[in-house]
Amino acid sequence: MPRLNSPRTIPVNQRIEHVSPRTPIDWRSNLLTYSEQLSDSSWTSTALVVSENTADVLDPRGSTRADKLTDSVGSTVHRVTKTITISSIVNNVHVIGSYVNCSCFMKQGTNQYGAIVLDGTGASSALFNLSTGTVAKFPAGAGNFAEISFVSDGWYRCSLTAKANNNSATYEIWIPKNDGSAYTYTGTGTTTLYVWGAQLVWKNEPSMYVQTMSAKLDSNVRSRIAP
Repeated sequence: MPRLNSPRTIPVNQRIEHVSPRTPIDWRSNLLTYSEQLSDSSWTSTALVVSENTADVLDPRGSTRADKLTDSVGSTVHRVTKTITISSIVNNVHVIGSYVNCSCFMKQGTNQYGAIVLDGTGASSALFNLSTGTVAKFPAGAGNFAEISFVSDGWYRCSLTAKANNNSATYEIWIPKNDGSAYTYTGTGTTTLYVWGAQLVWKNEPSMYVQTMSAKLDSNVRSRIAP
């Protein structure tokens, strides 16, 4: 079995599912709205600028839908966040204390590191080296883990699995310090990170990526698919 910090190569839409071939299943879920528009007002930016649909790079699907994150000057955190309410997500099916998976496609800019944080759970975090394609820092806590998978052209799908222990949880993408030594640092106004396809699902592993706009998608029904 490969180690979690060994990158895997996967197509953008490959299911990260391992089920019996007799009952193929397709999970289509994303609890984050505006998953490809981190400049939308439903997201909160702290000490960074989101440049939507940047022409600098192509996203993993070959379009110009990626966002460029650029840090702001000042010694602070540099992140973009979205908070969701656990108890109102769907018909009491999901319960506090269940595992959620936070993922995002990342590509290095002037910074070779990116981070995903799930706050409201004791702030579980994972740090990813986008130059070597490895997890540089795994989250603390039993059952929490992180994974990185190579997609194409310098893009990696990075994911963090952790427990949602409170009534609300905050999904966060951070620009960490250039050398990966700290999450808080003095910004220069020139440090960049490319991101695309934010996703949060009620699972303990990444799911097939689904784009959202103004409405989240939470499918509690396991839809059968052609084998």
